[in-house]
Amino acid sequence: MHMLYQPSGAQMLARKLSGIGNLLPEDEAAIAALDMTVMNVAAGHLIAEEGSSPRHCCVIIAGLACRYKILVDGKRQIMSFHTPGDFPDFYSLHVDVMDHSLAAATPCQLGLVPHSIFRQWVRRHPHLANLLWRDTLIDGSMFREWIVNVGRRPGPRRICHLLCELAVRLENVGLAEAGRIPFPLTQSDLSDAVGLSVVHVNRVLQDLKSQNIVLFHNKEAVIADWPKLRAMAQFDGAYLHLKDGGRQLRHFKI
Repeated sequence: MHMLYQPSGAQMLARKLSGIGNLLPEDEAAIAALDMTVMNVAAGHLIAEEGSSPRHCCVIIAGLACRYKILVDGKRQIMSFHTPGDFPDFYSLHVDVMDHSLAAATPCQLGLVPHSIFRQWVRRHPHLANLLWRDTLIDGSMFREWIVNVGRRPGPRRICHLLCELAVRLENVGLAEAGRIPFPLTQSDLSDAVGLSVVHVNRVLQDLKSQNIVLFHNKEAVIADWPKLRAMAQFDGAYLHLKDGGRQLRHFKI
């Protein structure tokens, strides 16, 4: 999808929170007043390392980030992807040491907020603090769904389910149009997220393309047949707890 402008961190955060709750009239002004230091980073940039003690939170303004752990044999398990509007390390306000790593999965623009400023901000705006707490609980719901996905779903269904989730989440923040979503992830990223070999991932993606269900080009995914993709994934987006239910792409064109 071609964006005419890059939304600000405040705009992306407002879009995200308005999709999971109701923003009060004063909330958008409070979000706009949140002091962020904007930083552009390359894919692979380590935002927060396991064992470190971050002193700031970050909101994803553009791009995708991922949480992961590295095993002793060097293999990586991605445990979640984070889309624009997410505060993937919000919990670091209350947890002193990272138990996993957070990195840019693609080139990203980040909005950094020091913990000291963020703590004052949430105290001054309890309604927004409650929405961020709700977002943290939804994060837990997504983790549970990912456990089911990797642990019990067949390989092709895992990938279809991940594609459905990303499409719905990206649409929630205004980054999907007529089934077209930004999709700059590599097959290696997908492999590490769903627990399959890169060869298996490639085979599934080629199969989706040959059936004209999902097409991939220019770092975008075009979902050509949302009902079929959703059926293949057995996707029910209720676990995302979006206001619209998270079950459909609202602007999908048949």
